[in-house]
Amino acid sequence: MTHRRRFSSDEVVSALLRAGFEARRKPKGSHLTLTKLRPDGRGHYTATVVLGRHEIKDPTLDGILEQAHLSYEELLEFAKVKK
Repeated sequence: MTHRRRFSSDEVVSALLRAGFEARRKPKGSHLTLTKLRPDGRGHYTATVVLGRHEIKDPTLDGILEQAHLSYEELLEFAKVKK
């Protein structure tokens, strides 16, 4: 079983911004929505990140990555951390 690095909300948001996502609207509450134009130009990928967490749990992180169409390895690259 491999151990995955835990990420904070701020780290995930920063990594998504480096991946080309943009904050869609100012955070009004506990979540921030980020969007990125799809490669085919038909619509957007939308990812929602819960704010204010020191550590995002694995199932939540998996959901964010699925929304963003990113792999865990890609997240590591955009977060600029060692594998």
